[in-house]
Amino acid sequence: MSRSAYDGDELAQIETLNRKLFDAWFETGCDQERRSALRCYLRTMSLLHRRLRMFEVVNHRVFRGRNGLIVPYDAHGALSVYRVQHDGSECIARLRMPNGTLVTDAMIADLAGETGEPVDLERAIYDLDIESLPAVQVTRLRDLADVLMQLNACGSRHEAVYLLRFLVARLCSPSYRGVAKSKNLRPEALNVRNELVAFMNGPFASRLRLPTRILVREVSGLVSQPKRIDEVWQDTIDLAEVHVRGSTICNEIRRSTHHAMGRQTLALAQAYLDWLDSGAGEFPHPEREVPVAVDEEVRGDPRVRALVVRIVANLELLLGSSEIADRLREWQDLYERELLGCGTDDTLDEELESLLERGIRDENRWVAQRRLRNLDAKALGGAWDAGLREDFRTALAALQERVAAEPFDRVTAGSEARSAVAAFRSGLFRDHRDALFARLDHLLTFVGQDEQFEAFRESCSLRQELEALVGDGVFRNQRYLLHQLDCLLEEFGFLALRNVASGYLDSGVDLEQCLRIVFLCAGNLVRDGLYSRELWDLSAMLVIPTRTASELLDVLEQIQRNYHRLVFRVSEAYEVMAEHLGYSEDEMRAVLANFQRTMHDLNSLVHFSDIARAFIAERREQLLGLGSGAGGVDPWDFVHLSHVPDIARRVEDPEAPSLQARYGGKGSGLIHIAYLGIPTRDAFVVPTVLPRMNLHVAAPDRLDQELMRHIAILENDIAASEGGNLRLGDPRNPLLLAVRGGSVFSMPGMLATVVFAGMTQEVAESLALEDEWYAWDSFRRFLASYAAAAWHFDLEELDLVEKAKRRHGVSLKIDLPGAVMREVTEASKAAIREAGHGRELDAVLQDAGLQVRNAVRAVHASWDADRARRYRAIKHLSEGWHTAVIVQQMASGNRSNEEEMRAGMDESRISLTGVIPHTRMASDGVRRFTGDVKFSACGDDLVGGLTAALSFEPVQELQAQAPMLERKLNHIGARLRRYLGSDAEIEFTVERGILSILQTRSAEVEHHHNLRTFVDSGDPDGQGIGICGGAFRGIVAFDEQDVEQLRKSPEAAAEGVDGILLVLENPVPDEIPLILSVDGLLASRGGSTSHAAVAVHGIDEKPFSAVLGVAELHVRGSAAEFVDADGTVLHTVHRGDVVSIHGQNGAVFVGRREIRSVQ
Repeated sequence: MSRSAYDGDELAQIETLNRKLFDAWFETGCDQERRSALRCYLRTMSLLHRRLRMFEVVNHRVFRGRNGLIVPYDAHGALSVYRVQHDGSECIARLRMPNGTLVTDAMIADLAGETGEPVDLERAIYDLDIESLPAVQVTRLRDLADVLMQLNACGSRHEAVYLLRFLVARLCSPSYRGVAKSKNLRPEALNVRNELVAFMNGPFASRLRLPTRILVREVSGLVSQPKRIDEVWQDTIDLAEVHVRGSTICNEIRRSTHHAMGRQTLALAQAYLDWLDSGAGEFPHPEREVPVAVDEEVRGDPRVRALVVRIVANLELLLGSSEIADRLREWQDLYERELLGCGTDDTLDEELESLLERGIRDENRWVAQRRLRNLDAKALGGAWDAGLREDFRTALAALQERVAAEPFDRVTAGSEARSAVAAFRSGLFRDHRDALFARLDHLLTFVGQDEQFEAFRESCSLRQELEALVGDGVFRNQRYLLHQLDCLLEEFGFLALRNVASGYLDSGVDLEQCLRIVFLCAGNLVRDGLYSRELWDLSAMLVIPTRTASELLDVLEQIQRNYHRLVFRVSEAYEVMAEHLGYSEDEMRAVLANFQRTMHDLNSLVHFSDIARAFIAERREQLLGLGSGAGGVDPWDFVHLSHVPDIARRVEDPEAPSLQARYGGKGSGLIHIAYLGIPTRDAFVVPTVLPRMNLHVAAPDRLDQELMRHIAILENDIAASEGGNLRLGDPRNPLLLAVRGGSVFSMPGMLATVVFAGMTQEVAESLALEDEWYAWDSFRRFLASYAAAAWHFDLEELDLVEKAKRRHGVSLKIDLPGAVMREVTEASKAAIREAGHGRELDAVLQDAGLQVRNAVRAVHASWDADRARRYRAIKHLSEGWHTAVIVQQMASGNRSNEEEMRAGMDESRISLTGVIPHTRMASDGVRRFTGDVKFSACGDDLVGGLTAALSFEPVQELQAQAPMLERKLNHIGARLRRYLGSDAEIEFTVERGILSILQTRSAEVEHHHNLRTFVDSGDPDGQGIGICGGAFRGIVAFDEQDVEQLRKSPEAAAEGVDGILLVLENPVPDEIPLILSVDGLLASRGGSTSHAAVAVHGIDEKPFSAVLGVAELHVRGSAAEFVDADGTVLHTVHRGDVVSIHGQNGAVFVGRREIRSVQ
């Protein structure tokens, strides 16, 4: 067998897990044993992920065999199969597989030598039927403790999420305020704290950091004094909504307190208090802050005055330094006591005092022995330094002997006891207190000197280092206490930034400091449970010295988008589940408002982004020289996905340049995929800075040399990881490549792509010996993509495949014989020659390296193509970003499938491609993905807009046809969402049972602009796929000339017309700039995953409706026909006619239809 993938500690963890799985599922385990086993599995996954990047029980399935439990593990492609029996476990098989291999039950049975009964852990951990769960009632503190106890026993991740959502909603509900104020409830509050401490040490807290953080924050307020910032927030709500409803001034006090707290807020509140007392006040903005009748009515109300007095006093404390300093010192006292408690109630000093006073002084050997045993328990009560623990235990053992000896030497025993405890205490302080307390003292010096930005920066640095300074989970309460401190430091930083923002109002904006604040806030999000790699990369672009004013505006605009995506991601589940959680729509809005306002770092990030954006926009002309060039960045710094240490360094270094800026959105997405251990195909990425410095033009020979050098590296890397000896242009072992562009900001379909580079006649002939259809389909694809990229010749316009399908009477390309695909390939070559490119074609078909070099040149050139320039103009993107180039091993989803697509087919042999554009949150709060798959196809079939949507299958069909693939995609999607910080679009391919994720980016969020529907529309004239928008009545245009003419005509503004509807046969990328300029889109082909669909989802400045994949629609130049199933023409539509479409349900109607708004 091959060598084990695990080190000694990991093997010990696996052995523990094997035993728990065996006890739970081979034996007749009870529910408690099964929950315990699942919790152990979740912990083991988290621990082993840190080094291996990917670790799991294969498909989360184990098997009851004849002689034991069969447990297969996958560690990033290293498969290990264990047989677990009563007397231990044994690894019976090891196999190295390509990462992403779809492992079937049959494969495990072959390796184990027996077929076992499957036990599906996936269902136990990730499936949840909320209708079968009892309602969660949290009206008292004891209820809160009970739910936490339930959390501490459960092994289902989805159940844990479900319960946490109940708790978060309840704790953030205004009605839960003050529940613990009664004196007799304090023991219950402490019980809640103890259960929360246990939760913090369980398997869910680190994975579910955001709800965990809210629990810590709110429970800390229940068991101690409420936070002053919470009090002032609630007081301003009471002032504006209860006592002085309709007051402009009180509403502004509330708004400013919640969203822009600073000295201006204090000045406004103080002025209002002065006005209440005397009828006069110095309001900061007297032109709009004018008392009205409702203010006059409450001038004599002592309750209102007392409330405003408290608001002013609390604002003074929050914006000063004493309040936060006092709270930090309170926390230090608590932490020190808990540390000295070593996991028990009494501290070391208290135990020592009892030993000295009641044991040694009184010569009470029984008491002395008992206290020494208690001290020994403290030595074992934490994961202390081994030497420190053993020295203490040795000293205690010697004391045990001295106390038992005659005569009783009180002096020596007392001295030795003091020395032993002092040494142990000193070691605990050294290892787990002193460095942290020194940093906290240093932090407070900035506050005392009113250096607010430096105080914030130091708080950020300290938060990143908390666990490194004092350890993580060393003693029972430590994780809880460090979470408390982290929440306190976040609040500290927020208040410091409020003072910085106030300073900007007084003294002007410091742009560099403002941008640095956004960057630091983005870095804090990982601590807040709001980590967003995309926000991190974007914020890192702000602190690049070479960025221009227009580029900064691009970045700040994108930060705004990603902020809204992140907020939407974390709040959507609560909105969807509001009724099930027991809240009305208004009540849930209040819950989410309380929830979101404590996201201090995220709120500060967007606030200072707004400040910077306004500042730059107002002074754009003065900032024209704000940076240019590459700033010393190496333009030849190509990155390889399989170089794991290098990838980790680039991703983890907080001072590293933005990966998105350097390697584009697509390239950085692949780097993150590789970093996470998600399966993909090996590749290298050419950085954006190379064309930005114009080296693709100024140094073409150097570029060619570097490309060939890195292709050789890629070949060797593939051989090392997968075996074999793939070489570019080698007919016996051909390496086929995809060459793609990827700008810093998404430009769907705008940049050139060449697929199957490396394809020659000899390579195709060799591949055809095994799979004729695949060989010639791949050659055809290469010719089409290369001709479009290099010569701007559109082979697809000739419809060679469609003509072949009609000749042979088939509806799907896959049904054409391989020999016919060869004919299509030959016809493609002939068409290229007829177009005048014969000599160039002969050259590239004889030199695979030339194909790649020319493809890279074509990608760089496509940045300056007319369609790309128009797209950037429409999207207001700077011209300076340029594009990276990804050179990646092809994942051939277009291989022939050996069996019919059906439930139960062999997933280890399937080939397909798919796109998941986004997920949808179901009513149970669980995300389910949407999208399309196509068997024996490549990605361009789905995204290019050339393929009939009828040949696609919904991605949900994978649950029945390829359930193991569906599981992998579910887990990969969830992992990418957590990492990117927003819903993720995923493009994937499966080639002969090996999954590769080829692209990921933030999914576009559909914008609902007053959705509308039709009234009594009747039967549709066509039915397609609803992409976005609602009911829309458009005046028909077929091309850019039509659009320009209609825009000038009164018909476009006529009654019953909502705008211009662009009608196309193929919504190809070339048409996207034109698509974005109109108001609606209707197309015969394409689907929900096409580049056109992605592009229209990104339209947020206006309503837009789109329907694609309408089989009844045929566009013939300047007219369109609607036909029935027999091909009979039912309607003909010309320019200027009206067609009505519904962007939700895909219905299409010729003529106008009545519309109504949907609430």
